[in-house]
Amino acid sequence: MVQPSDSARHAALPAGVRIAALTSSYHGELVGRMCASAERTLLAAGLAAENWARIEAPGAYELPILAAELARSGAVDAVLCFGLVLRGETDHDRYISSAVATRLLDIGLETGVPVLFGVLTPNTVAQAEARAKTHADGGLDKGAEVANAAIGALHALARCRAPFGTPSPESRTSQA
Repeated sequence: MVQPSDSARHAALPAGVRIAALTSSYHGELVGRMCASAERTLLAAGLAAENWARIEAPGAYELPILAAELARSGAVDAVLCFGLVLRGETDHDRYISSAVATRLLDIGLETGVPVLFGVLTPNTVAQAEARAKTHADGGLDKGAEVANAAIGALHALARCRAPFGTPSPESRTSQA
């Protein structure tokens, strides 16, 4: 996986940015760890506490419909989706994780609001625990990774929306 650049990882969020996290209730302790780490990361980057919302989803499969509602509402600048789809004896995990990943990507593309994928798809609970733990606890800290990806995406989108800065009206007409 490509890691965000140091500039994206340590960039401050603009004032007024609003971010919501959706968390699956399945494996709530592990999902909650990731969300808490994401929240700490975003607050450290300048997100105002009142501009952070956490909403619980019944499961990972429901994340896309809730993310779509948030993204289309105009109430948030980014949506972080956290869940855990554990491998089982059947292929259900593949169908669920594939459907969720595809629809979350589609929602971001349709709305222009970054929808971040923080859904773990490990083979074992031990693998999930390693990914959910913070770096300080010896883990991979996927919660902070998702938060940093959101910060990077918001900065990159702002750059894409004004790739040459914002020229004054006078300079645009003088070039014509």
